[in-house]
Amino acid sequence: MKRLAAIALCMLLAGAFASFAAAGPHTIQAKGAHGWIKFWASGSGSVRVSGKGSLTVQKGPNLQGEMDGTWGEMQNHPDGATYTHLEGSMECIGIGAHIEIRGWNLELSAKGSGKARFQGEGTVQVDDGPEQAWPNGMTHQGWLKVHFGDS
Repeated sequence: MKRLAAIALCMLLAGAFASFAAAGPHTIQAKGAHGWIKFWASGSGSVRVSGKGSLTVQKGPNLQGEMDGTWGEMQNHPDGATYTHLEGSMECIGIGAHIEIRGWNLELSAKGSGKARFQGEGTVQVDDGPEQAWPNGMTHQGWLKVHFGDS
């Protein structure tokens, strides 16, 4: 009897772990004709941003990034850099990214957990949820705030 109970418990735990593993990382996808995206990763994961305009990246302790495209000027900061007149993309993998991109033809794709704010003309989708429109009013309060993952 104890053996059957132990087997049943093992099968229950294996099923729970399998469903957890099958869920995979949380995702966020955003596209905007024009506007502003502020993104903060709260743990490990990956993020890719692209567009035309300006990009500011503040690096976390173990963040690796790769830039692809052209830019007019790059200003280095102690914890990152700002690229102006950007036309391209940046992909980051690691822990603790803080990224802001402002301009046109914006795209954001991330896996992991974190939060983001959007303003302008575009849409965002978290996991397989519904698309949400960004607020058009470019005011201080006019931001769509989104949390994804376990943040």
